[in-house]
Amino acid sequence: MYWLAYHSDDEGVSVVIQPAPDPLHARFATDVAKLGVGKFTEGHKLDAKMVKRLPKDLIGKRLTTRQAGQLLDKLAKVITTLSRA
Repeated sequence: MYWLAYHSDDEGVSVVIQPAPDPLHARFATDVAKLGVGKFTEGHKLDAKMVKRLPKDLIGKRLTTRQAGQLLDKLAKVITTLSRA
């Protein structure tokens, strides 16, 4: 599972969470689905703990800057709680 970030002058930063075996396939699937708006800026492989906590309805969708930030905040809280356990 990959977290792919894109930037466009019109929409700012957007993020796509894409299931794929590697970053190349993640970007390809995102492009085929026309989810990657603007220029690709960076991608990150999500570890199993993160993937387990992702809301399923956000996988394969384009997230706005705000939505991505809210998801990161939520995931950070869960990861912080788990690391203290």
